[in-house]
Amino acid sequence: MRRALFALLFVLFFEGNAHADEELRNDLRVDIPVTATLAVVTVGFRLLRDDMEPSHCRICDGSAEGSGEVNAVDDWFRRGLRRNDPLPANYTSYILAFGAAPVFAIVGTLLAEAHEDRLKNAVVDLLAVAEGGFTAMLTTEVLESVSLRTRPYVHDMRDDREREAEIAKTGAFHSFPAGHVVEAFGTAAAAGTVASMRDYRLAPLVWAGGITIGVATGYTRIAADRHYFTDVLAGAGIGTAIGVALPLLFHSPRVRNANVSILATPEMLGVAGSF
Repeated sequence: MRRALFALLFVLFFEGNAHADEELRNDLRVDIPVTATLAVVTVGFRLLRDDMEPSHCRICDGSAEGSGEVNAVDDWFRRGLRRNDPLPANYTSYILAFGAAPVFAIVGTLLAEAHEDRLKNAVVDLLAVAEGGFTAMLTTEVLESVSLRTRPYVHDMRDDREREAEIAKTGAFHSFPAGHVVEAFGTAAAAGTVASMRDYRLAPLVWAGGITIGVATGYTRIAADRHYFTDVLAGAGIGTAIGVALPLLFHSPRVRNANVSILATPEMLGVAGSF
């Protein structure tokens, strides 16, 4: 009895989660110049694209001039969400995509780090997020230049002179995919993926906030009559795919969580683990 009581009193069952600080793969000698190059190439391609504005659409939604019927799905969403005065929605979409989205990605990442006293990860984390964001922006610049879909408000113009004047301006055929949406979702997905790979407890907040901004951006682009629903849907998918893929491919963690269990009695000592 005493022996059994002794064993019971001295049984130590320790089950812990050896929660290693997830160390993302990184090399600042590579990541910094790559991020800077992505930024320069993205801006440069945008300026070059504006100087080479096409005069004809490839995805014309109807006739070769782009003045025919739009598919039923896009037409339904356009009629339901388009605003009579599109300018406020258009301005708001720029604020969301190029202001709120990157700011939230930065602030959300820093808050997630600070919540666990891991601000030492800031440089590596933010570079990974920036790589995802700039890659998403560059991808949409290329795709819009290849697809050349007529924007909804241009497609809807019936006055030939007015339509020709609008086509002469920059961006009349840059409807697919929705670039603002690609940027918003790309940045959100990159920040969320980095937070998840780091196993930050606030990772769900980073995801939820970023996706909310992305959805709001998509709505404002349709409300502003700058994009169709399918443009926005494609933009959300492309942005999310790039934002998730870039951090996973180039910065996936070196160390994973290890679960360790220790059982100790006067007669034995056992250790079990899963890695």
